[in-house]
Amino acid sequence: MKLLALIPLVILLSCGNDEQEPVASGDFTGNEVVYNLYSASEFGISGTAHFRELTSGGLDVSIQLLNTTGEIFHPVHLHAGSVREDGPLVSVLEPVYGMSGESNSQVTFLMTNETKTFTYSDLLKFDGSIRIHLDGGPGQNILVAAANIGENNNLISDGIAICNEW
Repeated sequence: MKLLALIPLVILLSCGNDEQEPVASGDFTGNEVVYNLYSASEFGISGTAHFRELTSGGLDVSIQLLNTTGEIFHPVHLHAGSVREDGPLVSVLEPVYGMSGESNSQVTFLMTNETKTFTYSDLLKFDGSIRIHLDGGPGQNILVAAANIGENNNLISDGIAICNEW
């Protein structure tokens, strides 16, 4: 019976707003950084993650991937720690659509501190990584692209950890 009571809650939490509100060029402070996303598997997918500070607080994150195809959605996450570590998930971004290779998200808070706005200066000090998965099903543990971000962005990786938490 308790399980049946949780079903409406799961459905409610699963029904997020898939459409991000468009952001006008005047909504940015001018602080921005672009991280190269490196191929993390035999799929040859790479690209960029463009973080721009919003005047309203938080960050706009635009992902552009190369070599994606089809009707697949590639989940995107921010994790604590470098790509070499299986760090905890701290933010779920909008998935990248395979046909366009693009996604756009706004990050206002991290799951580790939902009372403090995640700012551009926080990003630059963040000990983290961005990871893009093959899909949300059987390929959920396969990373297709990844990068160290924040204070980790100049670390050279000698490997990428499997993403077990998401």
